[in-house]
Amino acid sequence: MRYVNQVVRIMKFLVTALFPDGGDLAYDMTLGTGKDSDFLSEIFRKVISLDIQEDAVRKYSPPENVTVLVKDHSSIGDFSECADLIVYNLGYLPGGDENITTLPDTTIKSFGSALKLLKKGGFLMAAVYTGHDGGYERDKVLEFFEGLDYREYSVLRHTFTNRPGMAPELFVLEKRG
Repeated sequence: MRYVNQVVRIMKFLVTALFPDGGDLAYDMTLGTGKDSDFLSEIFRKVISLDIQEDAVRKYSPPENVTVLVKDHSSIGDFSECADLIVYNLGYLPGGDENITTLPDTTIKSFGSALKLLKKGGFLMAAVYTGHDGGYERDKVLEFFEGLDYREYSVLRHTFTNRPGMAPELFVLEKRG
């Protein structure tokens, strides 16, 4: 499968297509193992990556253009640099403690702040994993995106229709310019 088997693969496919000449700044709001930050570092001049888990940040060796901070994704409101792209992988750290997950309240707070930092014509992408106890977060994410004014934002939802159980989804938001 080249496209429709993993939401992160779909995200990377879209980022590559949307930024063929690269971009200035991307935020990786959930560092995790660092794979997304590594990918983004090849496309964007600067990447700012956050993770609430010190262990994730400690284990990651960032490229020169990646700044990594131990912060919750809801702290994006503390930043002032506008971004071309903001990405999220919601759920838990792969291979980490599955009891430590992103939470609906902090995620929605983060989205609200992220929209203010997003450049016109910029994108926010959120991979939402629902196969864990915190999977109800998807409902709040969907509610948030459905509530946005279509004149300001376009939101596309990628979902797997033939997967049993709680399949991951990818939300792609474009800030109209």
